Amino acid sequence: MKMALYMQSRCALVAVALIAMPSLAGDLEDGVKLRRLGFMYYHGEGVRQDDKRAVELFEKAAEAGDVESTFNLGKMYEYGMSVAQDDARAAGWYRRAAELGDPAAQYNASIMYYKGQGVPLDRIEAAKWWTLAMMSSGEFAARIRPSVESAEGKLSAEEIAEGKRRAAEWVQKRLVNLDKPGVLEAIEREEPAQHRKIVEILRMAQVEPCETLPMILKTRFDALRTNCNSYQLLTSDPPKRHLAFMLAGTTYVTHVIQHKLRGKVIPAESKQ
Repeated sequence: MKMALYMQSRCALVAVALIAMPSLAGDLEDGVKLRRLGFMYYHGEGVRQDDKRAVELFEKAAEAGDVESTFNLGKMYEYGMSVAQDDARAAGWYRRAAELGDPAAQYNASIMYYKGQGVPLDRIEAAKWWTLAMMSSGEFAARIRPSVESAEGKLSAEEIAEGKRRAAEWVQKRLVNLDKPGVLEAIEREEPAQHRKIVEILRMAQVEPCETLPMILKTRFDALRTNCNSYQLLTSDPPKRHLAFMLAGTTYVTHVIQHKLRGKVIPAESKQ
């Protein structure tokens, strides 16, 4: 049995729809749809199983910016899953997914640099990527923490410090404050598809509770590292809350107007 890939998408109804409606081919420029079709061929769901076609579709999805496909290709080449095992290509795909902000890819890229597997050995670059992976916090960060701490124990203080400096620099270069005048308009001119995603995310963030918002944004928009202030801040009328999320390696921060208040509401000046 084939090893399960990261975040598999196995929707039979989508599979049938895509097969029955070839006119949707133009829509398949969308990375998520390409990935889903790739999984159909990978698992032989509704189509004849075809590893070569699956890899082609994953590559097209990755080129369209789909993070999961990019990560999956790294895993496929690292372990020789339906492709010839190739550490250099695995490291390349992991690095691309890491640049898009995927924590698992950032961690795997750090391992490749730490071991010199498929790339020249570079312990500072390894420290940079595992520092970024740990910024994801939550269950994933807790799971990799023992390995990261063990690896850091073999680095010098100077190497660790430089790795953290590079990680902070990476984040700062990819930080966009949507509250600044003209920023959304500039994105609309330069990246209209990205602008449409951002606008829809902001609309959802106005009404969805912080507890469920990260999963919704990940599923619908491939947004990573969503951070939502669970308290409504009564600093304006209507009140707002802080929101941060990552799309294609860029972190966007803003304050979102709350049209439907849910949960506890406290004034900003009373927060400790």
